[in-house]
Amino acid sequence: LGIEKMESISYDKNSNKIISIGRLVKFKTYNEQIIKILDEINNKFKLNLEYHIYGYGENENYLRSLSQDINSKVVFHGILSYSNFSNVLKDCLIFVGSGTSIIESSGLGIPSIIG
Repeated sequence: LGIEKMESISYDKNSNKIISIGRLVKFKTYNEQIIKILDEINNKFKLNLEYHIYGYGENENYLRSLSQDINSKVVFHGILSYSNFSNVLKDCLIFVGSGTSIIESSGLGIPSIIG
């Protein structure tokens, strides 16, 4: 069928990283929502979660500006080479995304939330 079996990776269940990979466009509101609730989650549950965003797009400047208004750590990494996709996810707690990236992350065994 042309479908390759994906191998699960050993993600770090003790990690503090939430990761998203994809274009930063307005209709993908999950980036904005995670940035807005990150402080609240960290404070309420006494966590130290970080949000790592891989990608670029016309909404990047807005998201960067929004992230400067919170105390939690938001890191913008820019473009991610597809060959590094699984390596980036090895040290994440959870993946948030849509489209192909969420299928890929779920296929690797990473807990994933559809944005």
